Amino acid sequence: REILNLEDSELTRETIQNAFHPEDRSALLQAMQQATNPDGPGSVSFLGRTTGSNGSVRWIRSRATSEFAEVDGERRTVRVLVSLIDVTEQEELAIMLKRQEERLRLATDVTGVGIFDRIILPHGVAPYWSASMRQILGFDPNAPADPDWFLERVHTDDMARMIAAIDAANEPQGEGRVEVVVRWIHPDGAHRRFLIRS
Repeated sequence: REILNLEDSELTRETIQNAFHPEDRSALLQAMQQATNPDGPGSVSFLGRTTGSNGSVRWIRSRATSEFAEVDGERRTVRVLVSLIDVTEQEELAIMLKRQEERLRLATDVTGVGIFDRIILPHGVAPYWSASMRQILGFDPNAPADPDWFLERVHTDDMARMIAAIDAANEPQGEGRVEVVVRWIHPDGAHRRFLIRS
C-alpha cells in the first residue's frame, strides 16, 4: 500500500491501476490480462510509474504470478501473487546515464571526435569504438571493434613514433597519456591525419 500510495484505499484492480501514471495504465492492464490468461505463461513483469500526492514520481517493478485450477471443467485463475519493488533510484540513474550518453554522442558528432577504449591487458572485455569513430574510419557500424585493422592502416613512417608514444604512456612512472599525430589510410584510399589522445 505504501509503495502504491494506497494506505487509505482498498486494494482492488481499479485502485491499483489508477495508482499508476496515466501513460502506464494501458500497459499495466495488458500485463494484468496476460498474467491471468489461463492459456498464457501465468506470470508477467511490469515496470511503471506511480505519482504521489505531492507530485513525486516513483518507479515500481512488479511481478505477478497466477495459480490456475479446473473450475466447472474450465481452467481458471484462482489466485494471483504480486510482488512490488521500488526501483526509483536505479531507473533515475539509468535515465541520467542515457541523457549523458546522448549529449556525448551529439558532441562527438558535431566536433568530429571519435572515442575508443585502449585495452592494456586482456581481460575478456571487447574494445569500444563510438559510432562517430566508426564513421570517421569508414568502419562497419555493426562489426566488433578491430584495433589491428586500425594499426594496419597507420602510415609506415608514423608507426614507430605512435608505438613509442603508447609505450611511454604505459610506463608506471610516466603520465599515462598519449598525444600523437599520425597519417592513416582510409578505406576509400585517402590519407587522413589523426590526432590521437588517450
